[in-house]
Amino acid sequence: MSGLFRDILDNAWNPDGKILNGLDFPKWDENPKDCSAYATDVVAWDYVRGKPHCGNFTIPYPTAHMRWGLAGTANTMTSFHIDSDGFSTFLWVICGKKVWGISHAPELPLSSIDVFLDENLEAATHGIEAIVLRPGDLL
Repeated sequence: MSGLFRDILDNAWNPDGKILNGLDFPKWDENPKDCSAYATDVVAWDYVRGKPHCGNFTIPYPTAHMRWGLAGTANTMTSFHIDSDGFSTFLWVICGKKVWGISHAPELPLSSIDVFLDENLEAATHGIEAIVLRPGDLL
């Protein structure tokens, strides 16, 4: 299913609006050097530039492929999932609130995806830590 950002805005302001979640808004013009001293994606990019199959030193950081925004109306949520591709997820809440939860199965290493192969996956058996983020918060 696809739509426009306008669909999210129209439904966000409507008391009877649909619950919508937009998951891929590329951030074309963000300067990665301005994000954080802990931006590991930038450190990795600087390390591989100039190496075989990684482009030369004049190729700019591929922001549109590495950073994107999310937007949703009230009450949007996603099910348990792994943020894949080795990206460092960070959240910056602009408006509204976001509850972010992290679950870990203590019997498995952090790198394991085996927990997602369990058809009877229940969060209660693995424990969840959650934080409420408010406008201006960065995680």
